[in-house]
Amino acid sequence: MANLAYAHQFTDTFSAFFGAGAGLAKAETDFKRLSGFVRSDGDDTKIAAQVFGGLAYDVSDTVSLFAKYSYFFTIEDSFEFTNEYTGLVDGEFGDEKTIIYGWRL
Repeated sequence: MANLAYAHQFTDTFSAFFGAGAGLAKAETDFKRLSGFVRSDGDDTKIAAQVFGGLAYDVSDTVSLFAKYSYFFTIEDSFEFTNEYTGLVDGEFGDEKTIIYGWRL
């Protein structure tokens, strides 16, 4: 995933940032069931993107507190592949929404 980001410093200690990125997402399966001898493995890759933004507060010259929201998604939300064991395998990529907070050194 390649990202571009912009940060704006509001005061000496408070800043905000936002950005977007594009890349690839890969779905991969490796399923084995011993009792029925079913085995499934394969993968599919789709174009993906994300947007993100957040706030940061500098506690000192070397430590800052931050909070970041990120939304990750694929352009095409389904995947499928065929393998020699189970035939057609299909499913969906899920959108991922995350909130991350913490401190940076």
